[in-house]
Amino acid sequence: MNRDALVARIKLNLGFISGTAFDADIVTSLQQVQEELEREPELPWFLKKAFTGLVTVADTKTVAVPADFIRLFTSDQMFMRNSENEETPVLQDEEGFLRIRYPISEDTGTPKGFAIVNGQFRFYPTPDAVYTIQGTYFAKDAVLSSGATTNLWSTHLEEVLIGKAGFILASGKRDQIAMELFAGILGRGMQKLNEMNTADEAAGSKPVMGGED
Repeated sequence: MNRDALVARIKLNLGFISGTAFDADIVTSLQQVQEELEREPELPWFLKKAFTGLVTVADTKTVAVPADFIRLFTSDQMFMRNSENEETPVLQDEEGFLRIRYPISEDTGTPKGFAIVNGQFRFYPTPDAVYTIQGTYFAKDAVLSSGATTNLWSTHLEEVLIGKAGFILASGKRDQIAMELFAGILGRGMQKLNEMNTADEAAGSKPVMGGED
């Protein structure tokens, strides 16, 4: 569903609002709601994204996180891949502990641990070469910037956008009937989100009875 369709649905549920007088307010609400959703503890599966082109610099401890970075998908292990295509796991930990375990006075080497501080990965020990960072993170979705645009939220969970943005607008109008309507839409959307995340987790797991063979 593109942005124009979302706006039309919200206007319909607000009581057949005609014209475009409220369109800008609806668009602003949709964009703000997306920002809020991407700060929630539970994020949808479709925001997961693999690191692409992210590399360390020799003798440099830090690497900036991607511009769309929200947080790591911790169920996927981060790896460092060297020029010979060999992979080494890297574990996230508290920076204070990493500083003690890998003091700056010691030699550089293949990173074994990392912390995230102020939008940067800080690797320990300091990388001694260029390593490609492998892993998965949750990424901010594209903003619904024009009427014809769609994004992952509007494609997979349009009910959440409509319900949450519409509830905010209905609250501003003190429209109790519309508030109840949008609350119902939001509830169905959140249930869909939970079901989709559960299905994604089940698809990525391997049921085992009695331990591995």
